[in-house]
Amino acid sequence: MNFSLAADDHAFLYVDGKLVLDDGGIKGISFGSVATAFSVTGNHTLDLFFADVHAVQSALTFSCAGCVDDSTSTAPEPATLVLFGTTLVGLGAVIRRQLKGGKKIA
Repeated sequence: MNFSLAADDHAFLYVDGKLVLDDGGIKGISFGSVATAFSVTGNHTLDLFFADVHAVQSALTFSCAGCVDDSTSTAPEPATLVLFGTTLVGLGAVIRRQLKGGKKIA
């Protein structure tokens, strides 16, 4: 993995509590970035700290090349829940209408 960090003032990146990138100091926005290669496997905790000391401008960029995007989720999306809910309401209305009319549900 390659981490890149650029900030106009103080910015620090910690991986599992260990300082990996230090872009500290009071300075203007720089378009260059501090980068480091980091070789790890498994899950890790990233802590990114940013402090803007000079009130004229503020900027922070962070990127990670080679990081795994594990976007698989077991939680249903909101649209899926809405569709499921409206289906249940509609089904309930049909069953209620059938029972109210004295007809059998087949």
